[in-house]
Amino acid sequence: MKNPIIPRRFPRLLWPLVFLCIALLLGFAYFQIRHAQTSVRNSLDHYGATPEFRLTNQDGKQTSLENFKGNIWVVNFIFTRCQGPCPILTAHMAQLGDALKRDKDVKLASVTVDPEYDTPEILKEYAKKFQADTHQWTFLTGSKENIEAFMVKGMLQSVIRNPSASLIHSTQLVLVDRHGQIRAFCDGTDPHVVAELLTDIRSLKRE
Repeated sequence: MKNPIIPRRFPRLLWPLVFLCIALLLGFAYFQIRHAQTSVRNSLDHYGATPEFRLTNQDGKQTSLENFKGNIWVVNFIFTRCQGPCPILTAHMAQLGDALKRDKDVKLASVTVDPEYDTPEILKEYAKKFQADTHQWTFLTGSKENIEAFMVKGMLQSVIRNPSASLIHSTQLVLVDRHGQIRAFCDGTDPHVVAELLTDIRSLKRE
């Protein structure tokens, strides 16, 4: 009678090596996934430099590009009498400000497209309505010509003034980096815009 064939046992000393190889492969795969995700988050384009501007804030003080230099900032365009998207845009800016209230590297700016009505005093009351911290979040007005030059030529946003209808204007939030470069445009009415901008801001901080 033939002896049964007994399978050889896997040498015990090789098990740690197998586990090490598996761990290395898993670690490499994890690193590749994280690297890919980071690359996607970091792939913010450049849309040109923010122009020089001189506007007036909610306290009646002159504000220019110099006030934002060295900071990452987000700017949008609204008007206080707006019954359309402006309350949504401003609410999203308020959420963003709340999420960044301890971050002194990031500033927010809301520029009115209705300067004939939106005086510094009106903007100050509007800021209070949304509990804005005006040390971080500035509300700006000025001459119609200066605002449109900044908005249209500088920040690449549109505004349509139709005497027979309400103002029509861009609802985008514009992200600017520390060097004054425009890096992203986000739909300010999108429910996910705050999370999107927080991700983009983190990406800019890593640059």
